[in-house]
Amino acid sequence: MVLIFTGSVRGKLPARTATVLVQAQLASGYNAHGVPRKLENIPLAWKTITGTRYTIPVRESATVKRAEHQGHGNVNFVIIATSGHFMTMWFIPAVPPAPGKRPLVVRVPTLPRFRSPAS
Repeated sequence: MVLIFTGSVRGKLPARTATVLVQAQLASGYNAHGVPRKLENIPLAWKTITGTRYTIPVRESATVKRAEHQGHGNVNFVIIATSGHFMTMWFIPAVPPAPGKRPLVVRVPTLPRFRSPAS
């Protein structure tokens, strides 16, 4: 385990459950100036919750290492929660600990209220 994301969602879940997904953001398709043409969110871990709080461990992986290399030690993570037809999300940077070190606990700010993806 490299990181443990812990936090909560604001308000009640629109449905009985919610799925909370942790993704790493990777850049690809660089132009001649070294600017990425595309950012991809790669799923790393997820958990189904029935309350407003969550704790999600993210294991060491090639994706985390690649994102860490691209970010010069920093990884941009995306936390997405979906419940029924509603969603909420938050971007959070973190620096994964060195291999063999204790996992880093990342306390995510309370996610905004669930909204319709169209709004």
